Amino acid sequence: MKAKSRFILIMILTIATVAGVYLICRRHGEGTRIKSLSAFETGGLSPRNDEYKIYRENGNYFISFTDHREETQPEIYPITKDEFLRTVNKKYLDSERFEKQVKIKEGSTSDGIYHRSVIEYSDGTVKELLESPHLSDCMILLDQKRIEAGAAPELDPELYRLKTAWLDICYKYRVKDSNISIIKKDEKGNWDTDSNDNRHVYRGDNSDVTPLQAVTVIDYNPDGSGKDTLYQFRNEETGYGFDIFVRTDDFLTRDLMFRELENALNDPDFDSTSGHPYVLVRIVLLLLIEGLLVLVYIRLCKAAAAKGFKLSGIKLTGKKIRIAAIGVAAAAIVLGCIFYLKKGNAYLDEGSGVLTLKGRISREDILAFAENQKVYSVVAEKGAVLPEDCHELFAGLSEDKDRMKRTYYWAALDTVDLSKADASRVKNMSKMFSKCRMLESVNMTGLNTSNVSDMSGMFTGDIMLKSLDVSGMKTSKVADMSDMFYFCENLESIDMSGWDTKNLKNMSRMFSECRYLTSVNLSGFDTSNVTSMHSLFSGCMSCAEFNFSGLNTSNVTDTEYMFDRCYEVDVLDLSSFDTSNVEKMEFMFGDMRDIETIYVSDKWNTDKVPSGTRVFTSDYHLTGGSGTEFTYSDNWSTSDVSFARIDRPETPGYFTGK
Repeated sequence: MKAKSRFILIMILTIATVAGVYLICRRHGEGTRIKSLSAFETGGLSPRNDEYKIYRENGNYFISFTDHREETQPEIYPITKDEFLRTVNKKYLDSERFEKQVKIKEGSTSDGIYHRSVIEYSDGTVKELLESPHLSDCMILLDQKRIEAGAAPELDPELYRLKTAWLDICYKYRVKDSNISIIKKDEKGNWDTDSNDNRHVYRGDNSDVTPLQAVTVIDYNPDGSGKDTLYQFRNEETGYGFDIFVRTDDFLTRDLMFRELENALNDPDFDSTSGHPYVLVRIVLLLLIEGLLVLVYIRLCKAAAAKGFKLSGIKLTGKKIRIAAIGVAAAAIVLGCIFYLKKGNAYLDEGSGVLTLKGRISREDILAFAENQKVYSVVAEKGAVLPEDCHELFAGLSEDKDRMKRTYYWAALDTVDLSKADASRVKNMSKMFSKCRMLESVNMTGLNTSNVSDMSGMFTGDIMLKSLDVSGMKTSKVADMSDMFYFCENLESIDMSGWDTKNLKNMSRMFSECRYLTSVNLSGFDTSNVTSMHSLFSGCMSCAEFNFSGLNTSNVTDTEYMFDRCYEVDVLDLSSFDTSNVEKMEFMFGDMRDIETIYVSDKWNTDKVPSGTRVFTSDYHLTGGSGTEFTYSDNWSTSDVSFARIDRPETPGYFTGK
């Protein structure tokens, strides 16, 4: 190898060495900022209102329990700093790398018990999660402190030691889908699966369960893939046992976890938190690689120094080569620091929780933070260019096609400001913010969406949104707005002024289940190409005013459930509606409890609607222009499409001509 080539290789290895050290320090050198964490459990058949709080105060650490139904003082027990850190970090809330393992579940269980967490940080920031991933850890830690203080003689220390060991093992192997429930014998000596800690219990058949020395393993998932496993433990001598449910695709991990639990069962002093398999392996491998690189580096330096070579006319001796190598190492460190401070096109300020977007952004840049529970707001700087595909970019829930697997994202995101972003290359915004359950504010004022063709489900299920200003968005190429605001149940107002909808085709369920929306103005909409208005306003229970002036419905074929459950409307002006191509009209005016008058013109035509189609139901105040009143009949004869016409003496109907 020539001396010049050796010198270049030295520079490359130096940069690689610095980068490796940086990665180790970056990955494993993060601390905690949490000041206190409160886990709440409310509801249930016998209503609960319990708060488990773990906190630090004046350099000391405590755990407390408060039953807010009772006027009693909270239980407070001192804990160690290690117990505090292990609990608040147990679900990886304060580690950027680990928190990608967190999966937020639904905010309630099947028996109506609701869980939530309130986290207070050292800088005074307070955030709330709609689920409490720390509840089990706080419960167990509290019981341990009760045992140590002699405040709970009925609790079995060994039983809770094993339960704690299992939770530590789950943390160690990063397995989130696991539950453990304590089982005890009843007074008759039978195993009682409903006893004691039976929340989150899989109630299987216990008839074939053997004592603790032998274990029954049940693969009970229906597709036979073996992902779901139930371990059942029974100890006939002590009269207690527990059921453990595990879900993991990695059978090796599952078996290692089970082996560690056996060690914990047999050895009271066994430490299930030591020797994390993943972190240790990575650190050892990185150190070995760095060691080899250093040896090669030294060897090449000696070889280059012995021969020397000219670079740009300067003869480099061994001393000069070493000086140059030191300079390259220093430059690598400086460049690494600059790269770190730049933090790419999307970077998070962990103090404020603001995720800033700048430059040309890819989906991967943004989605890298989707499972980070410290992202509270997203702000795009001027010049930030959004990716072409924004489908589910900030969506809070992802489901497989059978809805068997759910993954939750953006758990703490409450504000998004994209007003300064460049969206000119975006083509797909479908489900962009769908089911983002904490989202309260979205600023898209003036956003250039001129190339977007799909906005379906864009804000579906954003239950915290109360007002939305999307005025001025360029929508001339959008063909699909179905489900756009579906189930924004707390949304009270929408500003859609300035929209160009000349290419819009699908409006089905666009405002469906917007239960607090008070008015809708579609007077500026060009709907000449729309074919579906199915359930367009169904469930708009508070909406009392619609403006349809100038609306073109000549190509619409489906108006089923269009105004179903619009309770507050008393007068509906549909005089601009041309229904000559409508084929589906079932329950178009279903359950409009306050409706009194519906105006239509001669363009109203139901020739293509099948006879017998039920168009009306429970519209008890509806009266036609000539006095025909809606009446209920068991055979629906007074609800069918034959009454969907202007009321005249010779042809009774429920409409009034205009």
